[in-house]
Amino acid sequence: MLSNFGKQPWIPERRVLKKVVLDESMLSETDLTFNTLMGDQVAPRREFIETNAKVRIEFGYLKR
Repeated sequence: MLSNFGKQPWIPERRVLKKVVLDESMLSETDLTFNTLMGDQVAPRREFIETNAKVRIEFGYLKR
């Protein structure tokens, strides 16, 4: 379990800080996504996570 401990993101030497800049066309979609994930409604959050997790698995970003 500790074999990959040195690769963990909470170790300061391994962190990377990236600046993200959004143009105006992306703001409404970003706002909707943020509100879906951080809002009080559970059903839309669950649907969003399930839908996007399936896409990530299909493209090999996540392992089952």
